[in-house]
Amino acid sequence: MSSPEPAPLTAAGTAPPAEPEPAGPETFEQAFDGDSLVALRHSVGAHGSALGMTDGQADDLMLIVGELAANAVRHGPGHGTLRLWRTGTEVFCEVSNPGAAPDGLADLGRRPQPSTSVGGRGLWLVRGFSHDLRIGGTADTTTCTAVIDLSRPVRPVVEAADPIR
Repeated sequence: MSSPEPAPLTAAGTAPPAEPEPAGPETFEQAFDGDSLVALRHSVGAHGSALGMTDGQADDLMLIVGELAANAVRHGPGHGTLRLWRTGTEVFCEVSNPGAAPDGLADLGRRPQPSTSVGGRGLWLVRGFSHDLRIGGTADTTTCTAVIDLSRPVRPVVEAADPIR
């Protein structure tokens, strides 16, 4: 089953690299909604070893999935689909939900929010715990794909927007 390539939401003329299509027994797909987010994270944690991840990498993947799925529930229609697969040394974590992406979504999470801000840190965390975050969509679907390269360490972003007082 092949899905259409998401249209990039980045600057005109600069398309993100296409993700390889998932294949093999390592492919994992699960629908979710607000009531199933905890179960989704547990399923992802259990599936991490099938993808060849260390315990630490699987923990990072659970955080990424939790943030992307929670965004789909909170800012989207309340449900979505997770797909995980591995190609070479890269694990792809794709969360999609019905509905067009809002303008500016691709640029969110590039900087931390001020400490006085309520929310707004999910995509920033995802960017810090993955090697790449690709945000795209069509007129009917929003898709966020985080990429973790298992051959490279991830250095989470810890820079604060302003000092904690």
